Amino acid sequence: ARLPSWKMQRITNDVGTLSMANTGQPQSGGSQFFINVAHNSFLDWFDRSSPSAHPVFGRVTENIDLVKKISMVRTRDDNPLQPIKMISVRVS
Repeated sequence: ARLPSWKMQRITNDVGTLSMANTGQPQSGGSQFFINVAHNSFLDWFDRSSPSAHPVFGRVTENIDLVKKISMVRTRDDNPLQPIKMISVRVS
């Protein structure tokens, strides 16, 4: 199932923000999201200089250093060589 475009607030894709993954086309968001580990303003849905449109819907509030560490693991085909598991996640 696809989710409607979620363009409610003008929040930039800054370090530690959670953003909706999509194809860039309207109504193409699914269940995937990503955590920004750099300021990626070119992904902002309101940045007209890029076709990207990834709305921010949350923020990491604790342990951003761990998120950055995870982003640095070795990968192959954009997948970690060793599995990374989230044992506990708290949404508030």
